[in-house]
Amino acid sequence: MATDTTGAAWDRYMRKHSCWALPHVFVVDRTGTILWHGQSNRRGLVPSLKTIVRQVDERTIAGRKAE
Repeated sequence: MATDTTGAAWDRYMRKHSCWALPHVFVVDRTGTILWHGQSNRRGLVPSLKTIVRQVDERTIAGRKAE
């Protein structure tokens, strides 16, 4: 979870794309590209999350014991 404390995300993305529904979910890949956005009950969230999970490198997960 992230908080837009500076208002930059609101000015640069939310307002520009008329995203008025809150809370708003952003699924962002490791390069910073927004793969999907919307409310958490909308179609498209689960497939975009599956895409992100496939990109996870298990060796870099915090708290994982070194093998």
